Amino acid sequence: MVPGFLSGNKMLYEILMAFREASAQGHPDMKLLFAGEEREQEYRLSERINALWPTGIRPQVTGYLSAQDLDILLGRADLSLVLRFPTYGESSGILPRAAMGGGDVITVNIGAYPEFESAAVQTIPVGAGAVAALTDGLLRSHAQRGRGEARQSRQNKEATQAKALSPQALYPRLRQWLDDVWAMQ
Repeated sequence: MVPGFLSGNKMLYEILMAFREASAQGHPDMKLLFAGEEREQEYRLSERINALWPTGIRPQVTGYLSAQDLDILLGRADLSLVLRFPTYGESSGILPRAAMGGGDVITVNIGAYPEFESAAVQTIPVGAGAVAALTDGLLRSHAQRGRGEARQSRQNKEATQAKALSPQALYPRLRQWLDDVWAMQ
């Protein structure tokens, strides 16, 4: 699944090429869902899909999704592709949400993206090797699909890590301090 707005910097061409290659390697059961609003002025995704898959089963584009609907899909996805190049220095709000779903996540190895540490997250290079690395990641994730217990374990581990990094855990006296400051006013 490719979550979020489908803009020109989401490496959509690379995703299509990698998916096409992975599917051609004997995995016709692989499915690709673009879960978000298409930005045709930046990248004509549906047009490219129709050209690459003139008949048969092809990648789907959902259109705009509410945050709740997107989170449901992130929780069900076996693999989320959170790719962006150039990154303009920002981080991704989708990346931790995808990792919390328990499925695999592939992201880029530049900017703030590789700073998110999780067993669920694999990084790939941008540039000439991106399609090959992405194809390899798709095939590896597909081979490991159906690991319900491993997925639940990963979701629990991600939730524990998130809780350990929460303000309440990092600053146990923060609530008391805030209450004290409020009482002084």
